Amino acid sequence: MTCENCEWRNVKKSDVWKAMQKYIDTKLGVSKKTGQAFSPPCEEEVHAYVKEINYQWKSDTKQTYSPSWFVNKYAQAGWKLGNGNPMKDWKATLKLYYIEPYAESKGTTKVSYCAGSGKPKSICQCERCVG
Repeated sequence: MTCENCEWRNVKKSDVWKAMQKYIDTKLGVSKKTGQAFSPPCEEEVHAYVKEINYQWKSDTKQTYSPSWFVNKYAQAGWKLGNGNPMKDWKATLKLYYIEPYAESKGTTKVSYCAGSGKPKSICQCERCVG
């Protein structure tokens, strides 16, 4: 692109495209996977997704999670994550923090995962797990 009177004179087309894509991703909340803008789920969608993938809600001593809790928490925050970034994939957030597979939670042994590799500690070969 060339323009005689502005800063775009020596800018490559690929750089302009990258800048536009970054703006779309960050400001408009468009997912890179689907190319569609984020659409907040309703409680029924959250419940159906958890049932579809055969997961259950986690519970700890401080909080019992549910579809209404999840939707209300993020709706109140403007569907932004803890770091202030807009949520792009509610299903990933849900799986990461609030639900777990039935098999892991019902068994007598809890599987621990390595923070570095993401593999179960029993098969991980990193320094943290081996040493």
